[in-house]
Amino acid sequence: MSEEISLPMPIGSTEVLLRMDEVEFPPGAVASRHIHPGDGIRFLTSGKLRIVSDHHEEKATPGHAWFETASSPVRAEASPDHPMTSFVRRMVLPTTFSGKPTINILDEDEAKLPRHQITRSHFDEIVHLDGG
Repeated sequence: MSEEISLPMPIGSTEVLLRMDEVEFPPGAVASRHIHPGDGIRFLTSGKLRIVSDHHEEKATPGHAWFETASSPVRAEASPDHPMTSFVRRMVLPTTFSGKPTINILDEDEAKLPRHQITRSHFDEIVHLDGG
C-alpha cells in the first residue's frame, strides 16, 4: 500500500470524484481483463478472489485489501466454493464518471459476454482539493 495515488484532474481543475461501491460475484464468476480510469483500494468482505494483473497475482480472503492503479489491466476470479464473493471499492476518478460505470473490458469478444457480478453504488461525491 505504499503506492502514490495519481489524481485524475485536468490541468487547472481542483475537482475529483470519490466513489465507494461494492462488487458481488456469484460462485465462479469472472471479471474479464479490464481497466478503470482512476486509482483505488479494494477490501474483500466475503468469499475468495483471485486477482491477476500483468505483473503479479494474489489471492484475497476476507479482510485483505489491495490497490489498483488507473489503467492497469486486471482480471478477477471468484472462488466457485463460496456462495458469494464481495469487495468494497473506493476510487478517485475524473468527475465525468459521476453516476457512470468505470469498467472497460479490454478484449472485444469478452466485452460481449454476460456480466455476472453486481455493482452497488454507495456514493459518488465530487470533492474540491486545495492545491496547496
